[in-house]
Amino acid sequence: MPSPSTAHPAPGSTEAFNDPATLARLNIEAGPSVPTVKALDPAWVRALPLRGEPKIYTRETSAGFAYLGMPVGGIGCGQLYLGGDGRLWWWDIFNTFVPQTDFPNEQGLAFTQPPRRDNPDLPLSVRLEQGFSLKVSSSGKTWERSLDSEGFRDIRFEGSYPVGTVAYRDDQLPVEVRLQAFSPFIPLQLDDSSLPATMLRHTLRNTSAGEIEVTLTGRLQNGVMHHEPALVDHLDHTIVAGRGFTFLFCARSDPGEAERTAPGHGTMGLALLGPAAEVAVERLPAATESAGARAPVGALGRTLRLAPGESATVDFVLAWHFPHFVMPKIGRDREYARRFADARAVAQYVTDHHARLVGDTLLWSRTWNDSSLPHWLLDQVFAAVAGLASSTSYRLGDGRFYAYEGVYACPGTCTHVYHYNQAAGRLFPELERDLRETVDLGVAFDPATGVMGFRAEYDREFAVDGQAGTLLRVYREHLTSPDDRFLKRNWPRIKQAFTPLLALDPEGDGILEGAQMNTLDKPWHGRIAWLSGLYLAALRAGEAMATICDDPAFAARCRDIAEKGYANLPRELFEGGYFINRVDPARPETINSGTGCHIDQVLGQSWAFQVGLPRVLPPPETRSALYSIWKYNFTSKMAPYRDGRAPGRWYADKDQGGLLLCTFPRPDWSYDKAKGKGPDWAAGYFNEVMTGFEHQVAAHMLWEGLAPEALAIERAIAERYQGDRRNPWNEIENGSHYGRAMASYGVFLAACGFHYDGPRRHLGFAPKINAADFKAAFTAAEGWGSFAQQSAAGRLDARLKVVRGRLLLKTFALAAPPSERFSVIKLHVDGSPVAAALAQDGEQLRLTFACDLELSAGQTLFVTLTRP
Repeated sequence: MPSPSTAHPAPGSTEAFNDPATLARLNIEAGPSVPTVKALDPAWVRALPLRGEPKIYTRETSAGFAYLGMPVGGIGCGQLYLGGDGRLWWWDIFNTFVPQTDFPNEQGLAFTQPPRRDNPDLPLSVRLEQGFSLKVSSSGKTWERSLDSEGFRDIRFEGSYPVGTVAYRDDQLPVEVRLQAFSPFIPLQLDDSSLPATMLRHTLRNTSAGEIEVTLTGRLQNGVMHHEPALVDHLDHTIVAGRGFTFLFCARSDPGEAERTAPGHGTMGLALLGPAAEVAVERLPAATESAGARAPVGALGRTLRLAPGESATVDFVLAWHFPHFVMPKIGRDREYARRFADARAVAQYVTDHHARLVGDTLLWSRTWNDSSLPHWLLDQVFAAVAGLASSTSYRLGDGRFYAYEGVYACPGTCTHVYHYNQAAGRLFPELERDLRETVDLGVAFDPATGVMGFRAEYDREFAVDGQAGTLLRVYREHLTSPDDRFLKRNWPRIKQAFTPLLALDPEGDGILEGAQMNTLDKPWHGRIAWLSGLYLAALRAGEAMATICDDPAFAARCRDIAEKGYANLPRELFEGGYFINRVDPARPETINSGTGCHIDQVLGQSWAFQVGLPRVLPPPETRSALYSIWKYNFTSKMAPYRDGRAPGRWYADKDQGGLLLCTFPRPDWSYDKAKGKGPDWAAGYFNEVMTGFEHQVAAHMLWEGLAPEALAIERAIAERYQGDRRNPWNEIENGSHYGRAMASYGVFLAACGFHYDGPRRHLGFAPKINAADFKAAFTAAEGWGSFAQQSAAGRLDARLKVVRGRLLLKTFALAAPPSERFSVIKLHVDGSPVAAALAQDGEQLRLTFACDLELSAGQTLFVTLTRP
């Protein structure tokens, strides 16, 4: 087997992708479980790290825009899609709980038969008539067109979440139109990113040599209780004036008390910002019976005169307010209801703060995309983040964040799913801190045992991976805080939460035993590498947290067990190039992957990298294990593996690639042995390909220097969701917009080599891709911005710019190119010198500032390091 240590001629370089030895390593014969050579095209491999161009969808490349649906609502505010031609669809904002497939999710048909916008059988409750149209007059001619695929042939869609951009062109028209649609999305600003509103910005440009007159009109059907046909005749549709906008207000007249609290009751409307609308029609005939023929449709519009080459922007805002939903055990109103009285109040807030909400959202989008990382990877990482704006995610009336595993699939913000999610904790740390305190250390916590029920009110059972992963999340939430207060006020319960884990390690050797419930939904028995490795990572987090909280005895206990586990785990459970499990001989009937090659076998070390902990598994064995996962579990074509294997759901088509959950390359173990006497549905997971697990492995590979393998896995995911067969912004596991998929953000953090400790005021980067000329966004406790570096022989230049908020620094870490030694340092903030000391340990560079440094929005720290 080729050594994984040959991953890079130089860390962070792109040379490996052109290296014949790397190509040979990537295309290795897999073995009996995946009996094919990877057969990766060398040109495909070489292109993986390249910047490339933003992806543009056309009707020809995306099955007529049938599947494209970028969520464009606020976090926890329901689900609303922007289609590829600019129309809005899948209106799941009315609390009517409509699954995204008519088939059970457990069959995997949310993936194999995803919803299509052109399906006439879509449920009535997610269909609504809405759209925009143009009337253009020039030189005695007049044209009327709808802004969609019926009115325009040449439509190009660019979707970089959270912003979707649609361009409309027609050689016969003297005008071009560009639509930008999004809900405000601003890192660290949770409330402003949780608005039940969609911005619809149309920019019109005169492409002719003469003046034109153009009228842009938006129409909207009243969707209040529209899933109840008997109530349609009681809908109100009025034009009202707001401060700085005209509003098409959609409500229901004289509702009874029962109807006032019904899930579909509320208000909605379309706002046209700026001067009073020139077009204001309260009622139009509905377009089709299927859209609700008797439900009123209204319209608002503006007329503009444009000189040759002139452009103008017209801002519409769709706002909604449907506060009541019934969720078993915790049914409560939506969070936005405590901030706004109705949809008109939402529209007023958006209008009053329009410049900031739009400006900061677009500024974040530009900052994110102004990067040296490949466009496709940036889009891939952030596509799953859209799950926060789907019907998977909720903000309840008391501010609590709540989530299904996927849309309406498996309730309870499940810990053994959501500990994979690295996105929310970095982009909106307030959300995750509240989730730790309100739920995991609150309603889900048993103070007698320390167990954090892995589904809170829905299931108070102890799940090993959920417990360990949530303790790691607690430590992450500390790191993303500006000070120690979150950690110290919660320390007693945090410490108690280690109790059930320690009870499974009575010998204190770092390896768990006994019944171990986990994300594969059945308790496993034995000495299980991936669960024990996750336990070791949690212990290292416990050591760090106990030290901060002045509990040296507990810190020493955690450290002692973690050190023993570091030696014992590879000694006892590393065989044949990867980590295995020792099955409890007294429980042969239980499910266990045994000597199979399991995707999460070194998950604990992956987590340790995410939060900057000491190693929990030795480098040689860990890297060998990762390479074995590549060798035995990755296939570029699913057909040879899946043909003839019935158990398990399909999350990759036969001609597509991916990373299988578990394969059995050794003759002493098989699927049938792994299954034990368990049900097929549980053992069937082994045969599946699920993006959250794949993202986790890809992130870990980047940390360990296996960049070609990591990017190949990520690219395979992107190609499964590239828009021609299913929705690129909906990664599916058990249900649509699956929460585990937000592990994708961990890939970004790994690509940056990102480390941050807010209370200690430390920030560091060690890029793993394109390190010689690197640029990427970052978020911190109180601000966000951009980091860039360029390196050449004998020199390293770095720039750290704060775009919004502020950044406090005591230390700043960089990575030196191999064999480089630096001792000369020059620092300044926008021309003002800064004093700091430089220490170098191998490739690790650490700057310690003479005084704590505060960078405010707009300020840039410049660093130059050279040889003596």
